[in-house]
Amino acid sequence: MKKILFIIVSLIGAYVCYGQEKKELEQQKQKMLQEIEQTRTLLAKTATQRKTSLDRLQLVQKGINYRESLIHNIEDELEMMNSEIVQKEKEIEEYNQKLKKQKKEYESIVYSVYKRNTEYEMLMYLLASETIGQAYQRIKYVKYLGEYRRNTVKEIEHIKSELERQKVLLGKKREEKLNLLEEKESESRKLIGEQKRRKGIIKELEREENRLRRELNQKEKIRNELEAEIERLIEEEAREANAGNIYSSLTPEQRMTGENFTENRGRMPWPVERGVVTGEFGEHAHPVLRGVTVRNNGIDITSESGTKARAIFDGEVTRVIAILGANYTVLIRHGEYLTVYQNLVNVRVKKGDKVLAKQVVGDIYNEEESEVAVLHLEIWKERKKMDPEKWLSN
Repeated sequence: MKKILFIIVSLIGAYVCYGQEKKELEQQKQKMLQEIEQTRTLLAKTATQRKTSLDRLQLVQKGINYRESLIHNIEDELEMMNSEIVQKEKEIEEYNQKLKKQKKEYESIVYSVYKRNTEYEMLMYLLASETIGQAYQRIKYVKYLGEYRRNTVKEIEHIKSELERQKVLLGKKREEKLNLLEEKESESRKLIGEQKRRKGIIKELEREENRLRRELNQKEKIRNELEAEIERLIEEEAREANAGNIYSSLTPEQRMTGENFTENRGRMPWPVERGVVTGEFGEHAHPVLRGVTVRNNGIDITSESGTKARAIFDGEVTRVIAILGANYTVLIRHGEYLTVYQNLVNVRVKKGDKVLAKQVVGDIYNEEESEVAVLHLEIWKERKKMDPEKWLSN
């Protein structure tokens, strides 16, 4: 009995864990499907551009990344499904063995009862007792046999019912597995198509190397100018506070804002309502120009034209900068942290304004021929640049 109870508890625990993992995988899958659809929508917007752009290539690459993640997700589901099928087959075998054992026990009981089936034989069995105590025990034994036989019949019926139920569940699991295999095959075909599309765009861009180098030089110039301006601001604030760093001169309110900013790492709202990260933080090989490395002090988020930029946390606007070729940049201080929003027009805030999380700070600029807009977001902790993706919610 204890062994059976242990098996039941173990199975329940395994099913709970399996259910949780399956639910998480399903949530991840739905999120990836949404991101794939969003990327597809943005790609359709780039079709209006007269020239092939890096934006289009980056969107295609992002779609490929999402598709690869989706396929890995399906593979994880398949692995879990295979484990579940093996477990179900094992349970069915255990029930089969248990059924055989119960049937054998039942046959033994039936034979024992058959031997004492008549009243005469039952009476002789009881009269053959050497003592009254033995006779009493034999009466109890006869009653126990009858009750045990009835219970065994019920147990056999229960095992048969459970066996059939497990067989039905196994059939459903195998059907789910087939559906997942078909889904994986479908996504793999789409991935191959997207990879071919990427190769075609790269070939087109390779023919425009001079233009790409000019654009890269312009971006580097903007990045360096913005970086110098931020460092100048930090030095100016430290100098005004007569301190080695800005943190030592923060007010209690500013310190609390900075602490709250730290505590909300990974949970902050996105600076746009809908968007795709097409430029990641750090150094990366240029997607087209061979041997060229690009450095990104933040991330680039591509959205539809008309998208507004929002503050990712409560803070105070410390500067609004105009940079040639990059429109306006808004800097917001959150204690010892700075968030930077670049490529804005129609700025809605000014220096000294207190802003709240999700408050609009401006519109993201997009060229007339383009239906997509790219926001550049940075996060600084004093002079240290940080990866914004790690601070935004998933």
